[in-house]
Amino acid sequence: MSEPIVEVGGYTKPLNANVMVGVTPEGVPTPIKVTSDGSISPGGMAIPLHDYILNSYHGTTNNLATVVYKSGGAGGTTVATLTLAYVGGVPVSDNAKLLSVTRS
Repeated sequence: MSEPIVEVGGYTKPLNANVMVGVTPEGVPTPIKVTSDGSISPGGMAIPLHDYILNSYHGTTNNLATVVYKSGGAGGTTVATLTLAYVGGVPVSDNAKLLSVTRS
């Protein structure tokens, strides 16, 4: 008897698996962790499953201040936030040099 299969982020996996294998652009098989909520965690700043993204900017510049990821639409639950910092502090003109990104 085969295990039930579930679709997760465009990938299929056995329902009870916690690791699956992806393939790099070079064709190398690579393990990918699947978290308990079904999201794929390649490591680093993995973003949980979401269906809405809200970007905020510094003033009238094109520099992102935060990126908020939500599940359940605009009024849903925030699942992750990225906060961007720039060289020299808060940018006042376009195309500031990005210093760091923090995930919370």
